[in-house]
Amino acid sequence: MLHAERLERIRDYLVANKYASIHELAEAFQTSPATIRRSIKELEQKKVVECIRGGAVLRGSGNTFEHPYAIKRRRNETEKKRIAAYAATLISTNSSIYLDASSTVREMTESLISKQGVSVCTNDVLIAGDLSAATNLVVMVTGGVLRQGFYSLSGYFTDQFVGRMQVDYAFMGIDAISTTNGLMLTNIEDIAIKQKIGHMAGELIVLADHEKFHRSAFLKAWDFSEVALVITGSELSDDLYGQYTDLGLKIKRV
Repeated sequence: MLHAERLERIRDYLVANKYASIHELAEAFQTSPATIRRSIKELEQKKVVECIRGGAVLRGSGNTFEHPYAIKRRRNETEKKRIAAYAATLISTNSSIYLDASSTVREMTESLISKQGVSVCTNDVLIAGDLSAATNLVVMVTGGVLRQGFYSLSGYFTDQFVGRMQVDYAFMGIDAISTTNGLMLTNIEDIAIKQKIGHMAGELIVLADHEKFHRSAFLKAWDFSEVALVITGSELSDDLYGQYTDLGLKIKRV
């Protein structure tokens, strides 16, 4: 089992069971207690769990809680790749796009390598790195203050950059989608930039795995009417798909 996968599965186990002992986790994942202790210590440093005598409990389950990036990247990975691959098909030659700092949006980089004449702007240093060898693309980075642990840029310089641009498509990530509160985010530092980019884009396209439809978050980013399309996985149930499309949200399941 990969290290990032173990962290994610420990967190999921704690969501379901609230508390787990070292011995219980070692048995559940067929590994040594020493390995479990190291994993729990790392999750505690990332503020995902709280260590207690002999085990751990989940920490931060409210609507401001955000998973560490390593766990975000591994969660629903196959679904995210399908979503990203479809999103890339919407990009035409000689168009301009914005790629948001998002684990799902980052999966688009593999498909973008073969695109011709596309100008890409991003506030994600990992996305910029992924595209660094693509000589057929123009890649621009917004500048700004690096958000530690999440690889995104934000702040004054980011705001100044995006306020002067116009792109054909903005591909954005989101933390939650609600029937009553629209598309939502957990991190207050991101919301102003995301909203500004949405207004500066010809089409705002949101990439969201099916679990986002089961969550709540702290801040509303967009109404359904502001979004051209939400791309999600075929895992989204027919019932939820019907609820949201009846409310006017355009959804493509892939």
